Amino acid sequence: MSVRWLFPVAMLGLFLMATANWSDGRSPVVPEPLVADQPYSVALRAGRATVDLYLEADVPVRLLVSNLGPAARKSILRARSEPLAEQPQYQPIAWRKKLHTASRPLRTGASITVVADAASVGADAGSIRHVPTVIDAPVLSPEKTVLNPSERRKSNSPPPPTRDFWLHVTDTPLENLNGYQLVKSRLASSQETVEVYADASLDSPSGLPEHIQELANEIAERLARDVLPRIVQQVGPIADPDQNGRLTVLLSPWLGRLRGGTTQVRGFVRSSDLRTDIAAPFSNHADLLYLSPHLPAGDALQSLLLHEVAHAALASRKDPSSHLALPDWEDWLNEGMAHLAERLGRTDWSNLDYRVARFWQHPESAPLVVRDYYRTGRWRDHGCRGATFLFLEWCQQQARNRGVTHFIPALMATGKPNQEALEMVCQSPFADLYREWTISLASSNPQLQRPKTGRFLSSGPRFHQWNLSQDPAQEFDVSGSATQFVELRTIQAGWYRLTFLGDAIDEWQLTVMRPAQPLPAIAIDANWLRAETSNSSGLMVSTVEPLPAGWKLDEVSCELIREPHPRVWNWPAAGLAAAGDVSDSITVPLSSEDVAGSAAVIKVRFQNAAHQKITWGWADVPPYRAVEKLANGGSS
Repeated sequence: MSVRWLFPVAMLGLFLMATANWSDGRSPVVPEPLVADQPYSVALRAGRATVDLYLEADVPVRLLVSNLGPAARKSILRARSEPLAEQPQYQPIAWRKKLHTASRPLRTGASITVVADAASVGADAGSIRHVPTVIDAPVLSPEKTVLNPSERRKSNSPPPPTRDFWLHVTDTPLENLNGYQLVKSRLASSQETVEVYADASLDSPSGLPEHIQELANEIAERLARDVLPRIVQQVGPIADPDQNGRLTVLLSPWLGRLRGGTTQVRGFVRSSDLRTDIAAPFSNHADLLYLSPHLPAGDALQSLLLHEVAHAALASRKDPSSHLALPDWEDWLNEGMAHLAERLGRTDWSNLDYRVARFWQHPESAPLVVRDYYRTGRWRDHGCRGATFLFLEWCQQQARNRGVTHFIPALMATGKPNQEALEMVCQSPFADLYREWTISLASSNPQLQRPKTGRFLSSGPRFHQWNLSQDPAQEFDVSGSATQFVELRTIQAGWYRLTFLGDAIDEWQLTVMRPAQPLPAIAIDANWLRAETSNSSGLMVSTVEPLPAGWKLDEVSCELIREPHPRVWNWPAAGLAAAGDVSDSITVPLSSEDVAGSAAVIKVRFQNAAHQKITWGWADVPPYRAVEKLANGGSS
C-alpha cells in the first residue's frame, strides 16, 4: 500500500494547526495595544479562549464577561493570566474584528411596519405584573378569546354597589383551585371610566376609614383624568371583557400577605383576568387592577398607576386581522415596558430607583431575559427589574435613532412576545444589542445625565477589580443573560496572556475595551465604631490609600434593598465629621440597628480635579462586631 498520500495530508495538518492561530484562517493577527474606547470581542471556541493584552502600569482595561445562556443557569468562567517576556507575534486565538458601536442590520431580513402615531393602532378608547398567566385552567370556548379593545364602550348604567373577585393568596401553584380566595367588595369611588372597589374587610361600622376613602377617590380621579388617556395614547387600548366601559380597581389588604403571608406587594395586573375563555377562579373576566390600600398619595401613586395600567394595555394586545389574543409577553419584556410607561410621569422614581440601584450593585446576579419571574423564583428580584428597565431604555433610544418615535406600540405591532420583537424594531440580532448595551454601561458616566436616580446615587455597574500582578487566577460566577464587569490592572507594564475556560455548552460573550478617561482604583473600608452599649456609635468610611491629587470626598450613601421598604441614606461629606486622624475618612451616623440582618452597601461619590461628581467607591457594610477590613472601592 502506497504511503505517498501521507505527505500532503501531513502538510495540510500543519497548515491547519498554524491557521488555527489566525483570526480568519487567512492572515495572522499581530497583537497591538488597544485603541481607547474601541471595543473588541474575544471569540470562544468550545468554551475556551486565549488572548494577549498589553497593559500599562495602573491603567485599567475593562473586561465584560457576559453569559448569554438561560437565566436559570448560573455558570462559571475560569480565567488565568500569565506575563509574557516579549511582545507575541500573533494572537493564540484571534479576535474578531473591532466592533462597531452602531447596531448591525438583522441578518434574517425580518422587518415590520413601524407605527408613527399611536392612534393608528387603535388608540380610541408596579408595582409589578406579579402573576404569570400561563396556567392549566379550564377553557370555556376558543371563540371567546376575542379581546377587541377598540370596541370599548361608554356605560350608561352606574357601577354595581358590590362585586366579588377571586385572588390567588397561597404559596401553592397557580393551577391549584384551592389557592384562590373569594374577596367580597363594595364600591368606594367611581368616575365615568373608572370604578374603585374596597375589600369588605376594610369596612368599619361607620363605613370605610377616611384614609381609604381618600385613597379611592384619588385613584379614580388620577386614572380618569390623566393615567388612562396617557397609557392609551402612548402604549395602546385596554380590553373591556366585562363590557362595562370602566376600568376596575380592587383595594385589598390581601396584597400585604400573598403567597401564604410571605409576600407584600403594592399592586399587580393578572392578564388572565382579561380572558373570557378561562373559567373562574383563574379569571375574573374583567379589566382589573389589584392595589394595596396602604399606598402613598401624590407622585408616587401616579407612577404606580402608570405602571399597572400599562400592564393592562400590554395584556390587551390582539392580532389586528383576527382580533384574537396574542401570547402573553415574557415577563422581563412586560415589566420593562411597564417601567418605561411609568417614566411618562417624568417626576417620581419611587417604584424604580431601588431596582436600578440593586442592578448596579450586583449586575452579574441580575438576569435580563427571564420568561417567568414567578416560576423561576425571581418574582421579587429587584436587580432583574432594574436590568430590564435600563436595557429597554437603551433600546428605545436606539430605535429613536432609527426614526421609531413610539417604541412600545412598535414592539406590540410585531406580534412577538419575546426578544424577537426587539430584534425587529431595533433591526439588530439580540446578542449584538446585548453586547452594545453592556458596552454603553461600561463606557458611559450615568451621573452626567442623572446625578441621582430618584433617591439613589447614579453610579453605573460595580466593577470587580482583577490585579494581574497579585492574583493570576479568577473565577467569574455569572447568571444567564447577565454580565460581570471587570477592571484589569497591573503594577508591572507589559504583555499578558489571558486564558478563559468554561463549559462548552455555555454561551459566553467576552468584550475588552480600554477607557479613554480611566478612573483611579479607589478601595473603600467600612468599619463599625465601638460603643459602650450593644449598639454602634457610627460607621467609619475611609479610603484605603490617599486619594489622587485634586480628588475629595463629596457624598456618602448607604443602600439597603430589602422588603417591604427599601431604604437609602445620603450624607454630604461636608456635613460629616472626620474620623480621627485617618486620611480621607469620615464617620456616618448610621446605627447597626438600622441595617440589622440585611446586606447594606456603602457607595461613595467623589469630586475630581475637574470638579466633576463621580460615584466610584463601593464597600459592603459588615455585620456589627466584624473586624475584618473590606477593600471594595470602585469594585467588589
